[in-house]
Amino acid sequence: MQNSVFSLIMSRKIRTEDAISFICREVLKGVHYLHSFGRVHRDIKSENILFNSKGEVKITDFGFSAQLTMESTCRTTIVGTPSYMAPEFVDGDGYDEKVDVWAVGVLAYEMAEGKVPVIGSNKMEILTTTNNSPSPVLSNQSDWSENFNDFLSKCLKKNPDERPSSENLLFHPFLLNLNPSGFELLIHSN
Repeated sequence: MQNSVFSLIMSRKIRTEDAISFICREVLKGVHYLHSFGRVHRDIKSENILFNSKGEVKITDFGFSAQLTMESTCRTTIVGTPSYMAPEFVDGDGYDEKVDVWAVGVLAYEMAEGKVPVIGSNKMEILTTTNNSPSPVLSNQSDWSENFNDFLSKCLKKNPDERPSSENLLFHPFLLNLNPSGFELLIHSN
């Protein structure tokens, strides 16, 4: 793998919805694969998404991943990168694989805006702000397609019961209607 999505964001090379859509689709494929085995990654973020010039996208760093079982269908440990953590991390009632869906939404937001939606000086400040604030929306929603805005709103539903699964999101129009050349132009400009 040649680069991380984080480096693309920092160099401001992600400029198209097609590139964002392509990366989100590939990440969701990987996340869905993990979820199909009852595993939760818990640290999906731009630094942990790598790609190469062939258009292959890989999820890395499984150090915080966890197994869900029939006896334990949720987790309660607060681990991961605070800016990508879903609100249910703070609630203390437990969380499941939908925390990874939230993180994909934060990743998509970061690719569009060049920064994560919540920044703070410490972990608790970020988690409290995420928990107490409305769901993030893009600063200039009219600059982006209705499909992208809708995709983000679904990923970033504060109530995990309303947030779609990774499998359901793979059928979202934002991911189905992408132009693959958008990612090709991105990786060749790198």
